[in-house]
Amino acid sequence: MNCLRLHYTFSANTLVKNDELKAEVKAKGATIYTKRQPEGPKPGFMVEGALMETVTPIPYDVVNDLKGGY
Repeated sequence: MNCLRLHYTFSANTLVKNDELKAEVKAKGATIYTKRQPEGPKPGFMVEGALMETVTPIPYDVVNDLKGGY
């Protein structure tokens, strides 16, 4: 089978399934979304037991002196 034929059979099967789902849901009086839905954001969390550490930058003159100066 070539890829195009496989694509058409997949599309036809998907359309039939979607139509059946839509008919069932319409009979109940609800709505349904047949398109793929994005996953959405992950739930947040708090980091427990972490210690805060203050970092201060090294002045440029000290770095220059460590290199031997120019």
